[in-house]
Amino acid sequence: MTPPSSLALSPMGLELSSELEIRNLGKTFSSLLQVLEAVVAVVATLGELVATMTAPPTDVQPRVYPRSLFSHLRTFTWSLRNTLRHRDVTYLEHHNVTSLGQALAALGKTPGTTWADVTAALSAWQESMLRLGEHWYMLVWEAEEILGAWEDKATAQARDLRDRAAGRGTAGDNPVAAAQQPPEALAKEEEASSTVAEHDAQVAAATKAREQAEGATSQAEVATRWGEQAEVARRLLWRLGATCGKARDLPIELSHHLGNIKATLERTREASPDVPEDFVAAVAEAERLWGASAHLTRRHLLGALGDIHRLLVSQPGGPSGPGGPGVHAVAERCQKAIEDILRLLWRVTASGS
Repeated sequence: MTPPSSLALSPMGLELSSELEIRNLGKTFSSLLQVLEAVVAVVATLGELVATMTAPPTDVQPRVYPRSLFSHLRTFTWSLRNTLRHRDVTYLEHHNVTSLGQALAALGKTPGTTWADVTAALSAWQESMLRLGEHWYMLVWEAEEILGAWEDKATAQARDLRDRAAGRGTAGDNPVAAAQQPPEALAKEEEASSTVAEHDAQVAAATKAREQAEGATSQAEVATRWGEQAEVARRLLWRLGATCGKARDLPIELSHHLGNIKATLERTREASPDVPEDFVAAVAEAERLWGASAHLTRRHLLGALGDIHRLLVSQPGGPSGPGGPGVHAVAERCQKAIEDILRLLWRVTASGS
């Protein structure tokens, strides 16, 4: 499968509402804060998957994950890191870029500020959302590719383990089947033995057969446990792709509302040179949401991704390895990020009411 060259996220292709009620725009933006939970969920799911994969192997839980899966997830982690840092997305990231809110506030108050400046700021934000949406789309594609490769590997490995456990011949030439013969048959053979050496050889053969029978049972148990672990990884990989798809809602929703803002600005420009203050406040609300995304990334998620990367390259037993503080740190960082979202959601909802 090859990724598409671009994502059709252009605000020009989105439906614009015919009537935009400025007084409700802030409340509309407040609902977008819930999308941030999906962004955190991507990191949390990746952390859960890596913690599962890097659990120390035991006799009961052998290590089953191939190196290729670790390599793919390291690449995915870096792609996710670049997306969360808004790599190639410049709006509100550089001090020399005028934001839409600043342009609106300066209109009519700062000499030289024109509607062209407002339009340029709005276009810059729309372009940034388009690029960010494309980054998230590529993450969905990467997660699906990893899932497909893992399903192929798991199917082949399960078939190999089943063949090893089952392919041991018949009772005539198979020591496992011979071990299952009734004791009476062995007793008759022992009575027919003419020497102690022959008797000892038969006992040794029976002992070896029983050991191999136990080995076959153990092999079947390993196959069962491997299948269970493979299914856990498959479900987490599927969830990883699904949460990446949900996280795309942030740039998609913002693009939709920026289209509404653009339509309203055009009507306002035709009717009056002045911009209503409540509309300026609504735009500022959207920018605060965008800033909240950057806040969560800097304060919580980049650190969690650093912990995840160390887990993927560390040996079991080390301070950053499985069972160490790194596993718990990822979960704690994501939980704190969720708590930050809840506080932000409460504040924005209260300010919009």
